Amino acid sequence: MSVLLRINKIANATHNIMAYRIVLQAGRQQVQDYDDDGEAAAGGRLLHLLQAADVRNVVVVVSRWFGGVLLGEAHNLLLWCDSLCLPPPPGRFC
Repeated sequence: MSVLLRINKIANATHNIMAYRIVLQAGRQQVQDYDDDGEAAAGGRLLHLLQAADVRNVVVVVSRWFGGVLLGEAHNLLLWCDSLCLPPPPGRFC
């Protein structure tokens, strides 16, 4: 993360949400964690997505800049739909 934070645009983001899953010792041990960076539950959701997709040996950072509009729960739905590359649920938009 410290390397990414050298990039001004990333360093100036409102939130840099991170999750990682790393397999150690020939698959016998796994290290995983997340950081919300002040965005309630976002890192945990990102880690859950990595677990559900059984993604290993990756670090994912999502940088977000506040644009002046509070998105609320719709924001989380948009992130979830985009990250899964799935069509939105009926009656919703992504």
